[in-house]
Amino acid sequence: ITLFRIQYLLGGLEIAEVIAASEAGFELASESAREAVAAHALGAACFSEDRAALDRAYRRFAPVVPARSDPGGSLSAKCAHLMLMAMDTNGRAALKEFDRLPQLREIVESPLIMQRLRAPMIRCCIARLGGDNSAARSSLVQAQEILDATPAGITQNVMTLSKHYQNALLLITDNERDTRLAR
Repeated sequence: ITLFRIQYLLGGLEIAEVIAASEAGFELASESAREAVAAHALGAACFSEDRAALDRAYRRFAPVVPARSDPGGSLSAKCAHLMLMAMDTNGRAALKEFDRLPQLREIVESPLIMQRLRAPMIRCCIARLGGDNSAARSSLVQAQEILDATPAGITQNVMTLSKHYQNALLLITDNERDTRLAR
């Protein structure tokens, strides 16, 4: 699974290949490993923001990731749903639902800085996909403040950082004058 994640991140695999490999791995995995495979596939689909991949991964893997799963796994399933919702209908409704997620409190209050960055990063994605640039920018600033407060020697998850910087690149224009965003 880690190899697929690294290859996807480096551009070696298309998202459809990641989902297909996850489906094949899921069938071969033990019962206890299936939740991890499902969470990975959902996370990769969310990372890609590809509508077809999100839909395929959500339909195939969301039922496998129960609420009792680790916050990352169940959050991946919910985020896939909310990203689809933001793309298809109402981004504001998707944001409201995100803000009410039970997993959110655990992430926001986590002693791990790496975890705390995830909430505003994901919220920014959902807002951006739903066309709410004001909410997206607010979440982007919040995520950047968490990064700025990260002590030296603490590294963030490369996937989370990649998505944060993608959000920044998509939200900040070349002639932006807002220094809080253009750091």
